[in-house]
Amino acid sequence: MRINSKIKLTLYKNEKIIIENYQELKDISEEFIVVDLFKINGSFLKIKRMDNYMIEIYGKISQIAINQ
Repeated sequence: MRINSKIKLTLYKNEKIIIENYQELKDISEEFIVVDLFKINGSFLKIKRMDNYMIEIYGKISQIAINQ
């Protein structure tokens, strides 16, 4: 786990999300993606780019839930 890391989520027109400084991709399907404490709901969700620092998600995004 990274020390003093802050997750940054940026949403672009309900079609694209970039999550920076994430820890773990927990679950993925076409209807939802779970990354750390974020659950992104939508349809046709796909990961376009992913590395150790950021994830870029495309699709029709309907909701972003934050679990604590």
